[in-house]
Amino acid sequence: MIQFFRKHFSSSSLAILLLFTINLFFVFNILHTNLRDLNLWDESVYINTGRTFFSGTLTPFYRNPLLGIFYSLTYLPYSKSVFWLVQSATLGRILLFSLLWCSAYLVSRQTIKYASPLITVGFLLLFPVITDILNNPSDSLFAAMSGFACWQLLSFYNTQNVRNVFGASFFVGLSALSRNDGLISFAILVILILWLTLRFRSSWKWIPAVVIPFALIVGGYQLNYGLQTGHYAIGTKERSYVAFQQGQEIVYQKDPACKLKQIRCAVLQANQLYGSPEENNFSVLSAIANNPKAYAERVQAHLKAIPQLLFYAYGQRTSFLLLILALCGIYELIRKKEYHLLILLLTWMGYLAVYFLTFFRQGYMRTPFFIFFVLGAFGVQAIAYSLINKKEHKYWLVLLLALAFYGWFAGIQIIYFTAVIMFVVIALLGLVSTKDITYGYLAFLLAGLMLRPAFELPVYEMRGTISEEKAVLALAQALPENSAIASGAPGAVWMARMQPADVADYDYQNIQTPEELYQQFKKDKVAAIYVDSYMSNANEHIWKLIIPGVGTYYEKIYASEDHDIQVLLLK
Repeated sequence: MIQFFRKHFSSSSLAILLLFTINLFFVFNILHTNLRDLNLWDESVYINTGRTFFSGTLTPFYRNPLLGIFYSLTYLPYSKSVFWLVQSATLGRILLFSLLWCSAYLVSRQTIKYASPLITVGFLLLFPVITDILNNPSDSLFAAMSGFACWQLLSFYNTQNVRNVFGASFFVGLSALSRNDGLISFAILVILILWLTLRFRSSWKWIPAVVIPFALIVGGYQLNYGLQTGHYAIGTKERSYVAFQQGQEIVYQKDPACKLKQIRCAVLQANQLYGSPEENNFSVLSAIANNPKAYAERVQAHLKAIPQLLFYAYGQRTSFLLLILALCGIYELIRKKEYHLLILLLTWMGYLAVYFLTFFRQGYMRTPFFIFFVLGAFGVQAIAYSLINKKEHKYWLVLLLALAFYGWFAGIQIIYFTAVIMFVVIALLGLVSTKDITYGYLAFLLAGLMLRPAFELPVYEMRGTISEEKAVLALAQALPENSAIASGAPGAVWMARMQPADVADYDYQNIQTPEELYQQFKKDKVAAIYVDSYMSNANEHIWKLIIPGVGTYYEKIYASEDHDIQVLLLK
C-alpha cells in the first residue's frame, strides 16, 4: 500500500492528502451530525429538495437546483432509512467540506509564486470557516463552485490558455445553479476576461469561451425545466424582491401594533415604505426609487453591521489574525506592483455588493473565504521573510505591542489577545538564530493554534439515541406517511416523511384562544404537533395556546425527560 502511494503520488501530494485526512478527523463531530445539531430550516429544506428531486420533482432555478441534484445523490444510499435526513446531511457535509477544501487548495496552487500552498492548507486547518459555512448548503456549494471558477480564472491569468476560460465559465454556471448570485459572478467573469485580454487586439474572440459553457448549463437546465413544467421564468426577480423586503429587518423597530413575528412585521413595514411588490412590478430598483431616504438608512445600517458580521463569520478568536495577514498580503502585492492580480482577487468578491439591495448575513461573508485565505497566505509569506531581518523583526514587535496596548485601553479584547499571542510567538522566533523561513511558518501555525477554539475528540453517536430522533420514530410509528404535522421548523417532520404545517403562518399568528387554535389545526387537517425549541421558543405565542389543550385536545405520545421535545396527537 505504501509503495503504491509512493509510486503514484509525489511527496507533496501525499503531505496534502495526509493534512486533509487529519482535518477530516478534527472536524468529525461537525460532519457527522444528528437531528439536534442540524439546521432544521435551510439545510433541511435543501436536503428534502434532494428527496423530491429523486422522486422526479424538478427544482425551479430560483430555488438553487444544483442542491436538489446534489442531495438526490446523497439521499440515494439512505432512501429506505428512517434516519435518511441526518444520514444524507452527514454525507453531504463530508462532500461539501471536501469540495471547499479542494477549491481553496487549487486557488493557492495558482498563486504559488507569492506564497506556498501549505500556508493556505494551514489556514484550512486553523480557521473554522469551512465548517461553519456548512450550516447552509447553498452558501457552501456556491463558495466551492466560486472557488473552482477562481482557480480557472487564475490559471488563465497565468497561462492565457482558452481552456481555462471554458473552465471558469463552467464552474460559474454551476455556482449560478447553487445560488442566484452566480448570475452576478458571470457578469464579473465577463468583465475580468475582457479586461485581462485588452492587450490582445482580438479580445472579443474570447467571449464565446466565456458565454457558451455558462449558457449551456444555466440555459440548458432552465429549458429542460420549462419543457417539463411549462414555466420558463427563472423567478430570480421575485425572489430578490422578497429578500429586499426581509432586509428591512435591519432597521425595523418593534411596533406594538404588529403581533406577528419580527421578520413578518419588517416585511409589512417595507411594503408601507416602498410600495407593494405588485405596485413595483417586483423591481427592487423601482421600490428604492419610491423612497431613497428610507433605503439610505438601510445602507448605513449595513455598513455599520459588516465589521461585526466579518468578526463572527471568520471566528471570534481568529478573525482579527486573518484580517492582519490579509492586509499584509494586500500590501505585499502593492509593494511588488502586482496590481492586476490584486484587482482580480478583490473584484471576484464583487457579488457581495448585491446584498446592499437585500440583506447581509454571516454565511454570505464566508463565501469568498478562499480570497481571504490566499491574501492571508501572501501576508504570512511576506512577514516570515521579513522576520529574518533583525531590524524588521523589531518593527513587528513594536507594532504588535502598540496594537496590544490599543486593544487593552479600547476594551477590544480580540485585538489585545491576538496581538499578545503574535508578539510572544514572534519574540520567541527572534531567539532562533536561523534564516530558514520554515520557522516563520511554524510561528504563525503556533499562533493560530493558540487562538483557535479547541478541537473536539471524535465521538460516534448511534442514530436514534437522542430525544429529537426518538420523537421522530414515535411520529413515524403513530401516523401514516404524508400526514400534516404542526411544527416550528420542517426538518424533523420531513425526516418522519410527513408534511409540515408551519405555525408561523398568518392563519395561526392572530389566534387568541386554545379552542381557536385547535379548530384551525382541524381545518388544516393537522394530525399531530412536533414540539421543540422552534415551537416553544420561536413560536412562544402558539406554544402557550397548546399547553392548556394537552389532555383535552391533544394526546402526548412522546416526551423527553426535560419535556423540551414532545409529540402530541390531535384527538
